[in-house]
Amino acid sequence: MASKSVKELHSIVATKLEVVVEDISMVEEKKSTTVTELESGELIEKIETHIRRIGDKVVTITKKNGDQVEETDLSAAELKKFNDQWKKVSNATVAENQIHKAIKGED
Repeated sequence: MASKSVKELHSIVATKLEVVVEDISMVEEKKSTTVTELESGELIEKIETHIRRIGDKVVTITKKNGDQVEETDLSAAELKKFNDQWKKVSNATVAENQIHKAIKGED
C-alpha cells in the first residue's frame, strides 16, 4: 500500500530585542514555528522558543505541542537571580537608572 504524501506549510515568526548597558548585553529572542497541513489547514505541530540572555547567562524555554522544557547551565540560585534581574528590566514602567542597576545585578 502506498503512503499518502502530505504537503505542509511552515510559518515562522522571529523577533529579537537587544539592549546594551555599560557593555552588558540583554537579549530576548522569540521564535514561533507553526506547521499545518497545506490542504486542510489542520495544525500538525507548533514550536515556540524563547531565549533570554544577560551577559553570558542564557535561559532557553521551548514549548512543543503544549510541553515545555527549560534549558540552562545556571544553578538554582543563579537562575533565581537571573529571573529577578529579567523581571526588573522587562517591566516597561521602570526608570532608566533602575534598568541599568538591574542589568548590572545591583539591588
